[in-house]
Amino acid sequence: MSLSTESSREADELSESSCDSQDDADTCPVHSNRSIDGEDNTATDYLQEEIEPEIRPILIRMLNLSLEFAIFCVIMINLTALTKDAPKISKPPAAYPFFPKGSLVTDWYRGHVSQAIEYSRANDIAFIMFYAPWDAECQSGKKEFEAAAKYMQDYVSFSAVNCWHPQSECKVQYSKVYRWPVLIAYPSHGRGVQYNGPISAPHMIQFLKKVCSPIVRLGNENPKDFEDIYLIASLNTAPGSLDFAVFYTAALNYLEKDPEYRITFFVTPTPTKHPTLHLQLWNETLVYPTHEKPWAPDEILQWIFKNTHQITTWVSPSGSKSLALYNNMNNHPTLLLFTPKNPLHHSTDYYNMLQDVSQEYHNCNDNVMVSMHYLALKLKRSVNVLHHKTLRATCKAKSKGPTNRRIISTLASAWTNISTCSKEDKNCNFLDKISSFCLNLQSKGTIDLAPLISLHTDELCESCKAGTDDPRSAEALLKLYNKEKCRQFLTAEKLHPAVLENEYNYSPGKVRNISGLFCQTNRSLTFLAMDSLLNYHFARRLGVDLFSRSDKSAAVIIGDKMESHYILSGPLNGKTIRDFIFNFTKNLLSRSLDSPATLLNSNLESIKKADSNVKSIEIKELDTKSFLPAISLENK
Repeated sequence: MSLSTESSREADELSESSCDSQDDADTCPVHSNRSIDGEDNTATDYLQEEIEPEIRPILIRMLNLSLEFAIFCVIMINLTALTKDAPKISKPPAAYPFFPKGSLVTDWYRGHVSQAIEYSRANDIAFIMFYAPWDAECQSGKKEFEAAAKYMQDYVSFSAVNCWHPQSECKVQYSKVYRWPVLIAYPSHGRGVQYNGPISAPHMIQFLKKVCSPIVRLGNENPKDFEDIYLIASLNTAPGSLDFAVFYTAALNYLEKDPEYRITFFVTPTPTKHPTLHLQLWNETLVYPTHEKPWAPDEILQWIFKNTHQITTWVSPSGSKSLALYNNMNNHPTLLLFTPKNPLHHSTDYYNMLQDVSQEYHNCNDNVMVSMHYLALKLKRSVNVLHHKTLRATCKAKSKGPTNRRIISTLASAWTNISTCSKEDKNCNFLDKISSFCLNLQSKGTIDLAPLISLHTDELCESCKAGTDDPRSAEALLKLYNKEKCRQFLTAEKLHPAVLENEYNYSPGKVRNISGLFCQTNRSLTFLAMDSLLNYHFARRLGVDLFSRSDKSAAVIIGDKMESHYILSGPLNGKTIRDFIFNFTKNLLSRSLDSPATLLNSNLESIKKADSNVKSIEIKELDTKSFLPAISLENK
């Protein structure tokens, strides 16, 4: 029993005795109330007496355990503080060059991105590859990047930056890049233009040519070199023109947003204060509202993408999960043309054939503008075929690679162009002519040019011996232009020869008229094209083996609602594809049951036929004892 309980009982006994000894009766009721409280306290104390003996040992044990745990924590903290060392961070492995020694690509393999960009800005145009050495796409793209550098070395500077080396400048600045490589072209001024096309040398070359010349100057002639849509701007192109700078920037930014380059930018020099812009589509011409929208690159591009609509277009899936193909199909049956798209050729004949067919298919009311555009397209196709055959006949079969052109200084070329030397007078005294010319200048109070003349004497004499040897003469420039066209043509033919309809699958006979068939049925078609060299696996999923066809081309109609597809059998040309469309519209086609499994079975059958002469094949099972003797056999 606790001391507090005993003291409370003694106090109660004293109070009771005092109440009995007194005669005042008024105090007893008060004591009776206290006695009631005392009884409650007695009950509480009784419960405490029953419970406390059981709880006290538990509380003592918990207290001791807490003390022990606290002592253990203090000891461990002290031990950790005494034995703690600085964290050991292993040094990153030494950086090594990604590109081989002697490469045309300047490799900043330690990740010095600021120096790389500063070095690149010193050139007119620079193409930089930001890479991670371990990435498979970077390793496979290294050869393509070097091939592009070999072709464009006279016009573009090529560099590469390692953005994965730990603690490097590039790694710190671009730590949130999730896909490698990143390719960016840097003009001498303005922001860089990112390349988003396939990692292949021909596509990179096409992109760099577009960066070098994003705008085509147009005179009084009509636009020729365009594929789908073209844009014509009439504006002031004088030096320092802000209108031209805006249009030039819009053309560069467009290359970043559309890897297919479906729109060609033309400019017509006009001495005007208010620029005009026309977007030429297949069935209409739209005018940029300069009174409503500002003349700015972003506004121009937004207007272009918002108003562009095509009946035929190229589709290039990114290789990862995307809705590019689904969005272009628009929940309609789709005619999908697989054909090689050579980026170094000016046009693709089979794609032009698809454009002819689609415009005829959509010409419902004999629209005059559509009909004129259709005739212009047919004429352009004929010109392209003739141009290709001319290049094939005139260009040499063997490529000579990059030309080593010697460009003399601007001062020397000035003397060369005004020289009176001719082809007949090859031994003319060029120094005497220069001396007499300089004396005339000095007599008029000009500066003394004798030191400069003596410095460039050899170059001037060498250039004057024959008028056509001047690298800046009209004849030399025309020769260089033709040589460059042949070089591009031969490089394109190495990738894949051009596929022409009249050479591969021309079918004489009456061609079916499908004009306006689009408006006569509810099963209207969407026309798409895919590069069979890059996207052959899509055709394989549909049961088409493109590599077994000489032209690597095929046409398939995909019906999304019926989950069926139809394959054009036989040759692919304008006649058969029109019959194919007509039979689909009339529901006369049989559903194709081909799939990758059928292609696999056909390949197995061909293998069996090839091995039919072999009687038996012995396959020996190797173990630990027979492995080394088996691999050590000669001629095996």
